[in-house]
Amino acid sequence: MLLSARRAQNNLDIHHGIRTELQGSNFKYCDIIKHECPVTSPWTMDIDINLKLSYLPKSETTPNIYKSELQSILEGYQDHILFFTDGSKTEAGVGAAVTFCETR
Repeated sequence: MLLSARRAQNNLDIHHGIRTELQGSNFKYCDIIKHECPVTSPWTMDIDINLKLSYLPKSETTPNIYKSELQSILEGYQDHILFFTDGSKTEAGVGAAVTFCETR
């Protein structure tokens, strides 16, 4: 119970910090997509996740190769909604982003 209470407090602290940071920016709140819990469990859904770019080591792959490989991959997904994700971790914390494009 104590661990749960700490997590809840940490989440409130994080949300407050984010709100404070965003209030001074020109961030458009209307662009936020609200998270809704799916009715169907994700592991039972037939989702095609392409991980081909993740197999290219950053230390050995030039940006041009990434761009070329991405264009090649996208050719096979003309009728799909594309989701792009990114994440990072430092000693100060972690961050993640998701964006999508319905039309091309």
